Amino acid sequence: MAYTSTVGLALTPEAFEKLREWSAALPKDDRKAVQEFIRNADIHKTKRGTHLFFWNLVPWDDKSVERRFLECFVNALPEEEYHLCRTGDALFDNEDRGSLADPFDLRLRREVTIG
Repeated sequence: MAYTSTVGLALTPEAFEKLREWSAALPKDDRKAVQEFIRNADIHKTKRGTHLFFWNLVPWDDKSVERRFLECFVNALPEEEYHLCRTGDALFDNEDRGSLADPFDLRLRREVTIG
């Protein structure tokens, strides 16, 4: 079974436009995969245009075009234009970066509970 992650990404309106531009500029096969990946997210949008993308248990290995795209894209953004939270299968494989004060209150939390 492939390594998976749960990923949340909040973007300013400016960063969202960059996401559209970057994904449109990919080679055809990669573009199709990445645009499908983006469309399959649970997407929320504020009236001011801030977007939240949420993916649950998506493939997150070195072979994943979507992972490589998302990492390159986020690395190119100024920190104030995004907030990324990710938890991987491994206990200490967590990311929380970017300084966007997102209105979605995106945060990283790992827990096991019983009712």
